[in-house]
Amino acid sequence: MTSSGTITAVLVGSNTSGAAAVETFEITGITGTFKDTTAGFSGNITGLYGPISYVTPATGTSASPVAYTPSTSTATPGLSYDDLFFPLGNSPDDCPGYPFSGGDFDSLGVAFNVAGTDGKAYIGEFFSNGALPNAGILMAAADANANGILDDPNALTETAPEGVVGGFVATAPEPSTVLQVGGGLAGLLAMRRRKHARNS
Repeated sequence: MTSSGTITAVLVGSNTSGAAAVETFEITGITGTFKDTTAGFSGNITGLYGPISYVTPATGTSASPVAYTPSTSTATPGLSYDDLFFPLGNSPDDCPGYPFSGGDFDSLGVAFNVAGTDGKAYIGEFFSNGALPNAGILMAAADANANGILDDPNALTETAPEGVVGGFVATAPEPSTVLQVGGGLAGLLAMRRRKHARNS
């Protein structure tokens, strides 16, 4: 997976995610390009996937639960997301039961729309697996469509780098702030991610 673009965000309270993290932002927009050769599509990022959600497992309730992308399977939910951004690389442990934190996104990440060059609609996602022992902070990406997950190369992977994220410029709070989600080929994905199991 490769991508590049611009993220816009607004500064919010440090406990917005349910766990304290200075410089917590809610993402309000995203544009750019996204390509997944494994799933066989590419296209323009046209904005956040809706409904926009800033709910984490630590703040979710039955009336306001964690958001997921679509899935036609009740056994396998779509990709979870909370559209939060931590430009200091300090995403908190806001997913009870998942022990790792750290990165520009938390383990739920940001979901966005991709208008495929094939005329179809897709959903992309960036997230962080956190700072893992002997691996550092691992950033990741996945994608889906209206029927469910298409490519989640980080799933059940513990050793092999699986994908590429890319670079994004964050336009808030300062236009010059650069969010490096990988940085070309250096942004290889790795490690296990099971967002589906974390909320069960």
